Amino acid sequence: MSAKTHGLIDLLREAAWLFGNKAFDGSCCEGLSFMEYQALAEIQRSEDCPIQGVAKAIGFTKSGATRIVDRLERKGHVRKRRSPVDGRVCCVALTRRGKDATAAIMRSYAAYLGDVLKELDVRSAKRIAGSLESLIAAARRPRTASR
Repeated sequence: MSAKTHGLIDLLREAAWLFGNKAFDGSCCEGLSFMEYQALAEIQRSEDCPIQGVAKAIGFTKSGATRIVDRLERKGHVRKRRSPVDGRVCCVALTRRGKDATAAIMRSYAAYLGDVLKELDVRSAKRIAGSLESLIAAARRPRTASR
């Protein structure tokens, strides 16, 4: 492994620690795991999100996403229903409780990030955002099997 790769791994690990879920019991906030929050954030992006869309967004199989959605439904954060366009498709939407939890989590993260960013000038913050966007886009590209 090159020094460049090793250094980036260390930086990403540190960023995940500083900006991610630090609770050892797996809870993120509002009684949700980080993965449940990721699913809620994806569901929030569309009116009636197909479970397959949740699976793709979080990198899970459809059955894995279904288990997460089922947990969220039991907690009262989402409701499932058949797609009005295609009755074979199960869609998910946020309940009032899900919307409130998502908003509270976003407020908490925004307050923390705002506190961190006040230490940086605007140019540095934009450069960081651009670099993160590039890194995430590269990570989302399909990979070919190595030989």
